[in-house]
Amino acid sequence: IYNCAMRKLFGRLTRWTGSERKVSVGVCAMDKKAKSKQMQEILDRLTAFGEFTIVHFSDDILLNKPIEEWPICDTLLSWHSDGFPLAKAEAYAALRRPFCINDLSQQHNLQRRFAVYKTLVAHNIPVPTHIIVQRSGPGEEVPGFVETEDYVELNGTRITKPFVEKPENAEDHNVHIYYPSSLGGGVKKLFRKINNKSSEFDVNHSGRVRRCADRPHSRPLPHHPAPPSWAHAPARHPARQPGT
Repeated sequence: IYNCAMRKLFGRLTRWTGSERKVSVGVCAMDKKAKSKQMQEILDRLTAFGEFTIVHFSDDILLNKPIEEWPICDTLLSWHSDGFPLAKAEAYAALRRPFCINDLSQQHNLQRRFAVYKTLVAHNIPVPTHIIVQRSGPGEEVPGFVETEDYVELNGTRITKPFVEKPENAEDHNVHIYYPSSLGGGVKKLFRKINNKSSEFDVNHSGRVRRCADRPHSRPLPHHPAPPSWAHAPARHPARQPGT
């Protein structure tokens, strides 16, 4: 199946370039992502057919060179991560017009959790039961928003604890998980790893949700298939859990 897919991709790209020479694939991403083990595995499989060559856009090129000096390639594989100059990448694509594997303009939406939720809903893709609380300023009370000890509600849609609260900005990894009073209350705070720690449990937290910015609230973390009496949900380096 993989071999067939690569052949179809090569055929499509050779028709687009008008040549049967090797198709150059530009990997336009920050080094940390572009040189990861996972990405290297993908590139190794891609080049194994002898029909593609890889062109790397280094951090120095992306950050310090004008787009006119960026490498020229037939097709572009590019994605945003922390520090990536997305606007420059869009300008490069408009200038050189490579065949873009993924949509650069849509990557702005991936940085906004509200936009991701709305896009999924618009395409009938299942999402957790959720509410989106939008505030024009810190501390603003939102009409229709109700908060009690064990749930939050917006315009009749209720989310009971435990629930997950995330900032609207997808680059902000300060995520809170609120626990109900039946489990002892408290809040587990997730954040970007510091040394060997990426979460902590605040047993003395009031349990009130943050009111400093726009935030979506949703039911607990995704559950995965397991034996009938088991359930698994991912969390980072779990700190002390309520009731344990």
